[in-house]
Amino acid sequence: MSATPASQLFQRRLTCRLCHSRELALAVEMEPIPQGDGYIPCDEEEAVSGLFPHPIQFCLQCGHVQTGIDVDQGFIYDNYIWKTSISPGLVDAYQDYAEEMVEKYGVNDQSYCLEIGGNDGTFSSHMQCHGVDTLVVDPAKDIAELCKEKGVNVIVDYFGSELAEDIVSKKGRASLIIANHVFANINDVQAIIDGVKVALSEQGVFVLQVFYLYDVIKDNLLENFNHEHPSYYYVKSLNQFFSINGMELFDVSRNETKGGSIRCHVQLSGGPHRIHDSVQQFIQKEQQLGLDKVSTYQCLRNHIDTTRRLFHDMFANLSANATVAAYGTSIGATIFLYQYDIGRYINYFIDDDPARHGLKTPGLHIPVYPPEKLLTDKPDYVVITAPLYADTIIAKHQQYLQHGGKFIVFRPQFRVIDSESWR
Repeated sequence: MSATPASQLFQRRLTCRLCHSRELALAVEMEPIPQGDGYIPCDEEEAVSGLFPHPIQFCLQCGHVQTGIDVDQGFIYDNYIWKTSISPGLVDAYQDYAEEMVEKYGVNDQSYCLEIGGNDGTFSSHMQCHGVDTLVVDPAKDIAELCKEKGVNVIVDYFGSELAEDIVSKKGRASLIIANHVFANINDVQAIIDGVKVALSEQGVFVLQVFYLYDVIKDNLLENFNHEHPSYYYVKSLNQFFSINGMELFDVSRNETKGGSIRCHVQLSGGPHRIHDSVQQFIQKEQQLGLDKVSTYQCLRNHIDTTRRLFHDMFANLSANATVAAYGTSIGATIFLYQYDIGRYINYFIDDDPARHGLKTPGLHIPVYPPEKLLTDKPDYVVITAPLYADTIIAKHQQYLQHGGKFIVFRPQFRVIDSESWR
């Protein structure tokens, strides 16, 4: 069967996902990319040919930042392979997060928690440990099976007002609705909020956690710019969005998840919770950085061009038979390969997740191997394509360094690490 052209799997985005304005400006033109997490077995052909355009738009009406295309959500999520439980630190973070929700909002066995996009049920299983009845809605059928293994009830579907009405007819309204690292992943954000307003009790709270655009811009977290993430959020634009939808953003906090995330607490207008000072404090900080100005985002293009130049200058000086590996096969790895234009230099990938071994990267078809290959093959260099976990990766592979290997880290600064320079 012939591959489906990428051009058949997306539409150009002509309106803002939050306020629906057509006043959109090009903020950053990034290099076209394949489906970021579309890793496939080495003996199979890729199901999609070609690349997806990757323009980043800025809404001149409300300041929202988004991708300039809508990629078919079924294409991305029907056979989704990323799991919460494999993310370093996220399982423990969710345990603390669940405990905070129980203490703060008093959910118990007399109420229930609805989680939108619950992935493998990690967060909801922590809620259940506190005696909270939970229900997960997630469209990825294979991942949803992992919820069932954890004893978490799951509906395999896309969340919206119609499904919300069906849930309410069977379980009543939820006192707590959670959306962890899913709100940025949805083309039709309005449909999600319409469903939340149906399913949430009058005294209930909707809590969403999402990577924070402030940290993305401040620290050049380029991996967040992919087609799985159609939207890039900060508090000012979110506050306006909830207001026009009859809801109130009443509290915001930041945590270190995914390089910097915000946790937004939202209620129906006139709900029981007072508006905390945190909302305006975040907005003031965002304005100081210039997140509400389209010109601010040129820094991303500058970062891409500078880092690409550093890589190319370094690789140009390597001998013809030098071996270069990369460590970490996430969506971010795909972004780095294409934005920095380094795929031609990478011989193979290394990853800790056994489910990734024997696969090849989307688009460039670079094979993925287990970490043991570092010692059997002894590549000259290893580019760390999971920069948030660079220290952890290097610390685990001291033996590779002792054998003369070198790691390349490109964030926060571009540097080469050998056994002498480490620590």
